[in-house]
Amino acid sequence: MKFARSGDLNYPAFAAVFSYKDSVTYHRVVRNVGSNASAVYDAKVHAPSGVDVTVSPSKLVFDDKHQSLDYEITIAVSGKPVIVDAKYSFGSITWSDGVHEVTSPIAVTWPSNGEAAAM
Repeated sequence: MKFARSGDLNYPAFAAVFSYKDSVTYHRVVRNVGSNASAVYDAKVHAPSGVDVTVSPSKLVFDDKHQSLDYEITIAVSGKPVIVDAKYSFGSITWSDGVHEVTSPIAVTWPSNGEAAAM
């Protein structure tokens, strides 16, 4: 039995609180509410400082009006050495079909003690 996590509520925003090496994955469901039954949306990621963001799938291909599709987004502490000098860093994921854009913000909170700020 899979238990629901608060992060899996279908909110249009993403938040992560990191300390050292860490990652979080969210599941989202989106619905085609536009007039184009065969809409194709590509994901464009602006990763917050200090993290890598992956979206799977990175392309949503609708073939019917009101069709629902799901995707996952993983936010992970960057594997390369970075210096995060702020308590928060921000980014976004934007889905675009070339005409319409749907943007969801990404917010990352870093430790306030500074120990994990240099990774």
